[in-house]
Amino acid sequence: MTVARMVTEGLPNKRIASQLAISEETAKLHLHHICQKLSCPGRMSLQRCMQEQGVT
Repeated sequence: MTVARMVTEGLPNKRIASQLAISEETAKLHLHHICQKLSCPGRMSLQRCMQEQGVT
């Protein structure tokens, strides 16, 4: 959930990757999998989903 939380903070993939010491492609892949599991079509809906569940 770290990647999802960082997305809700408004961080771009490049910055997320840098802070987690992973490649930008890996950050994108994690985000893609999170969105699939939560049935969120994009970053904005992921943020809304996280807020609704009280994760942020």
